[in-house]
Amino acid sequence: MKILHSIFLLIFLLFSFSLSAQDPISNLSISKGLSLGAHAAYISHENDVYHAEPEYAIGYGVRIQYGFNHKMAVALSYQHYSIKPKSINSNVNRYPLFEYDIIGEYIFGTSISRLRPNLQAGFNFTTTEESYFYPELNGLTECGYYR
Repeated sequence: MKILHSIFLLIFLLFSFSLSAQDPISNLSISKGLSLGAHAAYISHENDVYHAEPEYAIGYGVRIQYGFNHKMAVALSYQHYSIKPKSINSNVNRYPLFEYDIIGEYIFGTSISRLRPNLQAGFNFTTTEESYFYPELNGLTECGYYR
């Protein structure tokens, strides 16, 4: 075990030395102009009225962003989830949940900074549609909601 610790320490020191010997950053960060992205997503969905416990799903999404300059950008984002209900009264095997986002972004630091934190603010619109069968209500209840 002591040999393993010594090897790890040697690799860490060599890696640290190689990082400190790098040239300064000379490339500009590209945040200006149009950029597109795709991503995987995870959701824990809960609704007090229809869901006694959270329901989970994996989904996907896309994002399009336009940087006005190296400090400010605006983005549109879309996510889609296919949620498997846990309720025994559910009338469907899976139901969709969609999210639409409009986001404004301010990027701190200069375009050659090693670290460029950002601040984002925006609006979200969420929609879903599911149906339940309640024998005590004599039939099918459609429910959908928008946030």
